[in-house]
Amino acid sequence: MSYLRRWNGSSWEYVDAKNADYASSAGSADTIDGKHASEFFEKTGGTIDNGTSTTVEIKCDDTGTACLNVNGSDQGTGVVYVGQSSSYGGGLFYNGDGTPEFANGEGNDRVSFFRRSAGTNEVVFSCAYHSNTVDFKATPTVNGSALVKVITGTINHGSTIPLPSGYSKSQCKWIVSLRNVISVYYTNGTDDGARQYVWADQNRVVTAKYTGGGGKNGSANYIIIGVK
Repeated sequence: MSYLRRWNGSSWEYVDAKNADYASSAGSADTIDGKHASEFFEKTGGTIDNGTSTTVEIKCDDTGTACLNVNGSDQGTGVVYVGQSSSYGGGLFYNGDGTPEFANGEGNDRVSFFRRSAGTNEVVFSCAYHSNTVDFKATPTVNGSALVKVITGTINHGSTIPLPSGYSKSQCKWIVSLRNVISVYYTNGTDDGARQYVWADQNRVVTAKYTGGGGKNGSANYIIIGVK
């Protein structure tokens, strides 16, 4: 026979662990150390709700590591989500084999940042677990400005290629090609040896001309690329 002892306020008394009525003789089965069962988080899952504000903190010693592992045993999908509700927010996820699909635009074995709108998940950017190369689903910006900007156009001889808005000369590269130059290759039936030239110097000033006496200044096509 096994017995439990409990303090009745003045002395210890034995309780039959096998046959006792715990509701009446050993305390309520719904409470542990004065805490109700509803206050404990079950390992099968559940919700922690402390009312107005709820904080869950994982701590370790200064010589240790505090870690939250969210993963399967082989090809699972791990997700960490934050949001204003269960329908609007975003977070990080990793899908081992793509089954089941978690977000639109996802790939297998990739660490992905996602956004959620009206319950629909969309990948924003991701990288493979074995690579530092990041794939963005749209052109990234800094303070609302694109990291890369490309401008094309035509320009006359002697003019300066314009910089993309918000970019300095040191952040840009440019190239020009001949658009139009009026030239005369022969003078009095003789090849005068003149040539057509087009280039842009280090200050983006364009030269587009014919070097012969019968030629005129022309124009050029340009491409300038700004990278931040």
